[in-house]
Amino acid sequence: MTSKIITTSSGVADAGDIELDVDHTIRLIEESRLSTESVGGGGGKIYVKVKDLLYLKDSTITTAITTGGKVNSGDIFVDPDVITIEESSIQTSVQSGVGGHVRLIGMDLNIINGSDITTAGDNPDGSGQIELIGTQSISFIGTGLGGEPNEINTRNSGIGDAGSFIMFTDNLTTEVGNPVLKLDAAVGQDGVQIVYPMLFLEAMAAWRFGELCSNQTPTIIEILVFWNNAFTCP
Repeated sequence: MTSKIITTSSGVADAGDIELDVDHTIRLIEESRLSTESVGGGGGKIYVKVKDLLYLKDSTITTAITTGGKVNSGDIFVDPDVITIEESSIQTSVQSGVGGHVRLIGMDLNIINGSDITTAGDNPDGSGQIELIGTQSISFIGTGLGGEPNEINTRNSGIGDAGSFIMFTDNLTTEVGNPVLKLDAAVGQDGVQIVYPMLFLEAMAAWRFGELCSNQTPTIIEILVFWNNAFTCP
């Protein structure tokens, strides 16, 4: 069954944010949408916090600015235990501005069967960044019905830099030519792909945690909360 949650703005004001906080599971299937859309203003943010599973099938999570304005598209932040994106899209896009950032955090991240994650923009300040954190695993497998592979896109079609694609995980599964990476810039610097082990994230966040919050060694849960909140002490 198709479901839609959409916020829109047709003037210079920003589109509204969407925030979902669910105990167990969110399933978006059959062309369901979570979307913030703006014409001229800034894009609203989307924040999805779910304890167990976020499952997308033939569906989209998007923040978009369709025309005008040197403004930012909204960020997308998703934080369940397991994320499965099947034949679906998570996108921030803007015709004349900065693409928002996408951050997906979970134990297992499965991007499968022709799905895409996009932060495209057209701005001297650059496109948005894609960050995936899989404490147990990240997988890119399978193709869509037309044979298209999974795709990561941080292109900048203006004069700015493309966004980077960063992953933190100890177990990464890919296939030959899958995912396709589109990290190029028309004029500026191309984006880069970086894969860090979880130990790097834990060490970096633990050092900042101890420096800013206390001298105690945090748990992995405290580290992720600390990281999610932009190094704000709990």
